[in-house]
Amino acid sequence: MSTMSSSFQSFGVKARNVVVVVIYLLCLSNQVQADLGLLYAQNDKDSTSSGLFCVAYNPGFHELPKTREEALREPFLDLMPQILCEDGTFPNMHSKCVAVQRGNCTFSEKARIVQGHQGRTALVVSKEQNLDQPSAANKSDYDSISIAVAIIHHNDYEQIKTLGSNLSVWLYSPDGPKVDYNMFIIWTLAVGTLVIGAEWSGRTKHKQRKKSRSSEEDVEGQRSEEEDDTFDLSPKVILIFVVLMCGMIVALYFLYDYLVYVLIGLFVIASSCGLYFCLEALMSKTSLGNCRIPPNNLPVFKYQPEIRAIILAIACLGLGIFWAIERKASYAWIFQDILGVAFCINMLKTVRLPHFMGCVILLGLLLLYDVFFVFITPLLTKSGDSIMVDVATGGSSRTGEQLPMVLKIPHLSTSEYTNICPVLSPYSLLGFGDIIVPGLLVAYCYAFDLKVQSKRIYFISTTIAYGLGLIICFMALAFMEIGQPALLYLVPCTVGTTVVIGWARGELRHLWKGDLKTNGAPQNSIQEPDGEGTEGECHQDNLSEDETRTLLKHTA
Repeated sequence: MSTMSSSFQSFGVKARNVVVVVIYLLCLSNQVQADLGLLYAQNDKDSTSSGLFCVAYNPGFHELPKTREEALREPFLDLMPQILCEDGTFPNMHSKCVAVQRGNCTFSEKARIVQGHQGRTALVVSKEQNLDQPSAANKSDYDSISIAVAIIHHNDYEQIKTLGSNLSVWLYSPDGPKVDYNMFIIWTLAVGTLVIGAEWSGRTKHKQRKKSRSSEEDVEGQRSEEEDDTFDLSPKVILIFVVLMCGMIVALYFLYDYLVYVLIGLFVIASSCGLYFCLEALMSKTSLGNCRIPPNNLPVFKYQPEIRAIILAIACLGLGIFWAIERKASYAWIFQDILGVAFCINMLKTVRLPHFMGCVILLGLLLLYDVFFVFITPLLTKSGDSIMVDVATGGSSRTGEQLPMVLKIPHLSTSEYTNICPVLSPYSLLGFGDIIVPGLLVAYCYAFDLKVQSKRIYFISTTIAYGLGLIICFMALAFMEIGQPALLYLVPCTVGTTVVIGWARGELRHLWKGDLKTNGAPQNSIQEPDGEGTEGECHQDNLSEDETRTLLKHTA
């Protein structure tokens, strides 16, 4: 691939460093919504005066029935704007749904007072933009509080008041559709992105290996353009970045309102760079617009970059900025997916693992990371909430912002919540980390296939394993109805498949070290694939320097 311009190439190498940092902050893939329910309110004297409203509740306190027919009628007691943080003298709460103002104390304290007065539901009215799950102050609260605890938005509360003074309510939580048809689109996007990125990465690594073997100058310092754009992860680097990831997610847990904008900015830069490099690779195959700007003394432009490179860079950055401005618009998901796919493809090409050992270390550590922050942290936090879930949903953030490192596809299936709960995300989401992390293993397998001329057996098998692992994850999400750490399914599928094939072919030791020239491996037994090398190249490593010169002289 020809160099478009040294100045833009230098910019790309510097931007690569930013991208490498961002990738290790992407494994926040478990996008989970609070448990939602519906509140049906009706005037006792006029049954036509009624309404259906959205609430968020915590099943840890009390489960809601699935249908309105199963729900119990509860007289509505409006104590607004009381915050109900201290016990006192109140109107009769027996078997009633009690509406109180959010603030000044925990949900548990409000619920405990309502329960002490024999109320049936503590309905907390919130002015926050998001309906977050009403959590307990301590895990023991789930044992001591047995009434329903729910949150309703202040605007919905105002509409309930318009129905009259003598009201009854029914709270229930119907099941949504188990499977949404948009999961097929997400699956196709994920697998397609992984295949393209892994193949590009594998071919690039294979070309670099050939150049380093055939030209000593490349080995000593005159590195190729594609080699400059790559970054190999050693086990030490992997450990450092996993530690940084843990620190980053904890920082997000406490400083979400501030750091979310930093990550949005990094996403704009990283995804714009990714889109530029993907399109630049395609555009470099044509001669259209390859003329350079006139000589000048302007910064960056004094290197006379190609006109098409300038136009492409402006267009890619412009798309990223446009998404950032319109990120909350109904159509913004289209641009987010375009930028996200390009980002993932470029990341797979840029970041590479040198051996299967590195793949196992990275995927194993990230699997532990995923499981720990989803399933273990609820046992450690005071409120019993998962740090991963809290960060992925924005927690108690006042900004209403969500992390952008996900593919988003609108729901194609509808439910009772569709038009009632605007807080319910209208999208199915898949984190970039669930594509890139297994993709690094698949990319390594593709490069190894080219190295051993195995007719792509490792690449095809691990790709199929990834697709099946993703399907299993979707099924677990549908039937268990809780957020799933996708790597819990993807890592065993992809790593296990690679190990089985390597063992069956007798190449597991060479696969593990990433070097065919290990003890016990015949150095002359492996040849390059057709069209990718010559027999002379394969045997040249066994010749002395003088013999090599003689061979090349006679060959010429």
